[in-house]
Amino acid sequence: MANPNALTGLALICSLCSLPVYADNSDDCIVLTQQSATQESLSICKGFATTVSTDGPFDTLVVGDDALVSVSIVNEQSVSVIARELGATNLLFYRSSGELLKSSIIDIRARVTKNPTPTPIMLPTTSAATTNTPPTTDNDKHIVVKAGNAEIVYDCSERCVKLDR
Repeated sequence: MANPNALTGLALICSLCSLPVYADNSDDCIVLTQQSATQESLSICKGFATTVSTDGPFDTLVVGDDALVSVSIVNEQSVSVIARELGATNLLFYRSSGELLKSSIIDIRARVTKNPTPTPIMLPTTSAATTNTPPTTDNDKHIVVKAGNAEIVYDCSERCVKLDR
């Protein structure tokens, strides 16, 4: 691993020219800082994926800038996040009561590497069937993802499945 003091000096110099610098180590590409039970900061390299989890089930997820990250529901307590573009955004997780469950600030940065074409981590796609109308029984658990003007509903009764509306 590179000398942290050298990286600090290089980062200071490159901050003047707006170029982020980080060690050439994939372990440095996902850094989580827990600030409180309801707030965290996440630094991730462009092209990398990670999972963000909550302490309880969420009902609504708001994506700050959906051009920067792709978000997929894993279950009612976690999502996968893929960093698509450089920048900063956030995720807001709400309980069904409207109470804020968690706020995640996400900083997407470049990765300095010896290999000029790093391979991004891709998540497997599910082949679960979707339905044209959301189920209406009380046993169903729906999660709403709001990204820009889009609103996507998932049925997470058994396994999270995207519903067509």
